[in-house]
Amino acid sequence: SRDLAQSRIRLGIVQEMRGDLTGAEKTIELAQDAMAPLRKSDAQNIMFKVDVLTTDFERARLQVLEGKSRDAEKQMSRVIKGFDDLHSEADVGPGMGAMYTWLGEAQFRGHRYEQALKSYEKAAKTMEKDVQYDDGRCGIATDYVRKGDIYLEMNRLPEAESAYKTV
Repeated sequence: SRDLAQSRIRLGIVQEMRGDLTGAEKTIELAQDAMAPLRKSDAQNIMFKVDVLTTDFERARLQVLEGKSRDAEKQMSRVIKGFDDLHSEADVGPGMGAMYTWLGEAQFRGHRYEQALKSYEKAAKTMEKDVQYDDGRCGIATDYVRKGDIYLEMNRLPEAESAYKTV
């Protein structure tokens, strides 16, 4: 059932990338259903906890894309805390940089600019620790672009210019 849940999570991500948010949401729910038997038999297993949090992360991303910023912000904050509580040294889940980026996106879309700036800053700092991957470099650039966008919204032009120049 873990393999089934993992394949459903991945299918949900593909559906989301293709713009089928409704299908992605249903598929992510099916992933959660596939994990239900594990919840009873092996709820303390770290990989199970990672799978649950990863599924919750994907749901929060969908909420952002669907315009449910407040729900997404709450869900993503719970996901970040959940991964923090695992104290796992292993590279598991979507990564803190990605989680803070999506938290920032939820806050930005909800016009919570100061909070979004802090989230994007945390995301960039986290990803700057490990920039050997293209995804990490792209993520950092995205965070600085979004910070520039927020500063524009706040009519703080010097800070916007500085953020855009950082990219």
